[in-house]
Amino acid sequence: MTDTHVIFKAEKVSHNWQIKCYCPGGKIDYVTGFLDEQSTQNWLKTEHCAHWLKVRGYNPAYNEITRHAPGNDPEGTLCDVPT
Repeated sequence: MTDTHVIFKAEKVSHNWQIKCYCPGGKIDYVTGFLDEQSTQNWLKTEHCAHWLKVRGYNPAYNEITRHAPGNDPEGTLCDVPT
């Protein structure tokens, strides 16, 4: 598994929410299908985020729990993975 950070940023698209995932090497992935911002935050706090990282070859333990107030961090947030 790769020890590198993946940056996640929740964003509203039309009437739905998605998580934009900035992966190493400039790759961008999306996790879609959220009804509200709280749903995106809940996903980041659960094992779903850790699983998403694992199946892509990233080390969930390396991604630290970091929280940012909405709108105060244009770069996004590191994955809120329970370690």
